[in-house]
Amino acid sequence: MSSTIDFFPSEYSVNTAGPENAFSTPYSGNMAFSGNMNYGSTSTGFEDEPPLWEELGFDPVFIKTKLVQLLTPRKSIEPRILHDEDLGGPFIFCLALAFSLVLQGGKLHFGYIFGYSFLGSLALYFLVNLLSDRPIGFSHTMSILGYCLTPMILLSFTSLIFHPSEIVGFLIATSIILFCTYSASSAFVRVMGTTDQKFLLAYPVGLIYWCFALIVMF
Repeated sequence: MSSTIDFFPSEYSVNTAGPENAFSTPYSGNMAFSGNMNYGSTSTGFEDEPPLWEELGFDPVFIKTKLVQLLTPRKSIEPRILHDEDLGGPFIFCLALAFSLVLQGGKLHFGYIFGYSFLGSLALYFLVNLLSDRPIGFSHTMSILGYCLTPMILLSFTSLIFHPSEIVGFLIATSIILFCTYSASSAFVRVMGTTDQKFLLAYPVGLIYWCFALIVMF
């Protein structure tokens, strides 16, 4: 039996051409990554964040619109503006009035301003509901009084130039009190749906704004 089983090759060839020919066949594969590494559309910046005013519940555009319409009572007021119970605007205006008093002479009357606002709104709330067949909410009452309080901020700054003891300062204060009273009472009358009780309602409203004027002037 002369059968031969070859487990190994019978001849070997040794390459002695040098190391430069050891890898004579170059690799031609493309090693570049062309995949998209976007793992979601979540942004780490503040581009998609809502404004701070909206997070706090304030709408500057609406506040400006309501302020302009309430302070021009001779013109028509939109129903959505008239019956809105926004308290963000009155809160800003009370703060502005308090800070203006601080600038005026270091008067820290934050408690007086917010206290009179609450007590005056509460008293007027009961009075309006007694005079009207249409019920009006407490926040609605406070909203109208707060928006019409804005001219008192102007009085605070004019008091720096014209002292209330002078005739000019007294006339300016009286004019602003009458203007605030007229604007607020006109808004309340429109909410109540009657004009017969306008002057009757103007008296307590004027007393409220007169108290604010005393805080500002003295």
